[in-house]
Amino acid sequence: MDKNLQKTMKNFGLKGSLTLMDSIIRLLHALPALIKDGHIISFGEPGTGKTTLIEKSSKACTNIPSFSNAILFGNQKTKDKGIISDEYDVAYYEQTSRLSNIEGEIMTNLLTHCSGNDVRRIEESYKNRTSLVFLGNCNTKYIPSLNNLYPKFNDNFFEDFPDELKERQGLERVIILPTFLMEKITLEHIISANEKTIEIERRDPINFEFDEEIPVRLAKEKCKIITTLNYFLNDDKELDTKSCKFKGFEAISDSIVNLKNGEYKPFYYKNENGRKIALALILNYLPENSTIEEAHFLEHRALIKLKEETVWYKIALDRIGKLENIFEKKYFQEHTPQFIPEILTLSADEIILKQRYVPLASNYFSIKEFDYLLAEKNDLAAEISLLKTQQEKDRQKIAELTYALGKAIERINDLVLFTKGNKENINLTLLANPNIDSFDVENSKKDFCKLYPNIKLDDLKNKNIGITNEQQIQLVNFAPIFYTKNKYIS
Repeated sequence: MDKNLQKTMKNFGLKGSLTLMDSIIRLLHALPALIKDGHIISFGEPGTGKTTLIEKSSKACTNIPSFSNAILFGNQKTKDKGIISDEYDVAYYEQTSRLSNIEGEIMTNLLTHCSGNDVRRIEESYKNRTSLVFLGNCNTKYIPSLNNLYPKFNDNFFEDFPDELKERQGLERVIILPTFLMEKITLEHIISANEKTIEIERRDPINFEFDEEIPVRLAKEKCKIITTLNYFLNDDKELDTKSCKFKGFEAISDSIVNLKNGEYKPFYYKNENGRKIALALILNYLPENSTIEEAHFLEHRALIKLKEETVWYKIALDRIGKLENIFEKKYFQEHTPQFIPEILTLSADEIILKQRYVPLASNYFSIKEFDYLLAEKNDLAAEISLLKTQQEKDRQKIAELTYALGKAIERINDLVLFTKGNKENINLTLLANPNIDSFDVENSKKDFCKLYPNIKLDDLKNKNIGITNEQQIQLVNFAPIFYTKNKYIS
């Protein structure tokens, strides 16, 4: 799937240095060209290439010069066709954020069209269904930057939408993309002389069945998103709704449709299916033929530990993750605190920050099995590799059990010697749990805060801290802790 994502970005005329979320959002700008009635709203920072993405997605694409019934749906006097006709697959309006409202009858007709129904102003029927795209620049308070690292997405994001689109009946008819997470495009991202459009076979969305019963409009919206992801990332193959891949695509769609509730939740965070699909997609960011030993997902970054390496690959998943990488590298260079594992290198594109490996105190947001990554490849080589992986796991398990047995025997011998042969005094709980020197994380957090009083106990979430072999707490994910101004620790 990572190769398919690269191919799609190349077709858009883009290359490298894009985070996973940035790439996915750009891919979804092709949804209107692929899906009949694939209506979207895309509000983000100027210079991110929103218009270019739409124009490259379809040869049958045009801009809407102004909103009128005659321009959109046909001129009743001259009987000329409107933009919404068989002639165009996609019609976009660039300055939606400057529209305070749209005339009542026109908006009624727009909403009627966006709900999948025909608007007849001239005696002509159309088999095609033109997708409408509303582009605009959102308020800067929603754009992540080093001065605004964690902006809050909420209902106020819709304040620049036309009045009728702010209402629930308007929002329900369009897909809102999290374009505020896209970054500005520079020359290093652009493939020279790439003027072609993506070759797309237009279709209706696949009607997938979901585990839970949901409103019809919501189901249609999710189906449009999943159909698009499957087309570009899975070569348009038949998709089993019980498969890991479908569940991952559904996690992405859930994250996007939830924007209408004034909330943004990354699809990979607190969602196992989202984590799995994200890991499959970020393989391209890792060294070729590497073996993943650990994978954890935070709000904006993935932490990857490769076999036979002693570093964390802190991979930015969105533009906030890149800013966290930049912040952490700078902070460590300026302060070199002993309670932070050494920061090693930051890639030129700022997507990968390497840090000395210290095990995290929590596995709550981790992926524990990686066989599914191989299982996606349906060939003999993958099956052999899968068997070898399982054999290696079995060998490791045997080694662990052998080591535990040896320790248990040592413990028995120590206890027998200690009791001078009086076996009745042996404490059986010690045999059941030979690791009696367990690490008290919560008390250690309190002790840590006494040493560094500017760090609050509430900041020390287990996803933020690691525990060294010497059983000391160190900070791994520390950007969320130290970002607040005037909270630096020297």
